Amino acid sequence: MRRVVTTGAVLCALLIATTASAQFEVNPTVRGQVKPKRLEVSGFIGMLSVNHSLGTATNIYQTVTGEAENIGFGKLLGFRASWAFTPMISAEFNVSRGNNAYSFSVDDDTIGTENLTDQFETDQLFLGGNIIFQFRRDNFVPYVTGGGGLQRTTPTSPIAETERVSAFDFNFGGGLKIWFSNPDFMALRVDLRYHTATAGITFPGGASTPKGLELTIGASFAVF
Repeated sequence: MRRVVTTGAVLCALLIATTASAQFEVNPTVRGQVKPKRLEVSGFIGMLSVNHSLGTATNIYQTVTGEAENIGFGKLLGFRASWAFTPMISAEFNVSRGNNAYSFSVDDDTIGTENLTDQFETDQLFLGGNIIFQFRRDNFVPYVTGGGGLQRTTPTSPIAETERVSAFDFNFGGGLKIWFSNPDFMALRVDLRYHTATAGITFPGGASTPKGLELTIGASFAVF
């Protein structure tokens, strides 16, 4: 989680620097008269902090506890498309894909306790929809959002008795779009969301509800 906060602070600093250097200005003669376009598409890259326990597996020799590692920056990619019903309210389709690893803590009768990282990996696919409430301030558009969808987690290098899991994922958060004056159809976008899913990969008999904080940065394009 500390790595997520640190990376988030660095990205915010870069965002401020980019914004200042780009000199986002609106012509005073047309201030407030620009009609927002209805269709926007966005691409993004990001990271996800993960709070997800696999539970515990036990045999006569050892006890194994597993947990998910964070999805590092650059291992989460996605696409969004939104339709504006009004200047304030939009509906948005989201698709993203990430790759994360799982680590084990092994309590062995012979060797004691060992922490083993990157023991197996999964692909996470998310498909969903959100409602966005945005508050336009010339080139700056802060917003809040909430929604849900399907999250599918598939082991790419599975261990015994782990299999694909599909679950419903809820998310909420907010962000900021900063539209360039030239070209005026392009914006820098930063987004922060909290996710919680109804199920995740576990050891046999385990139960878990994965949670995580998603930070993404990307570009938005006004189509028409």
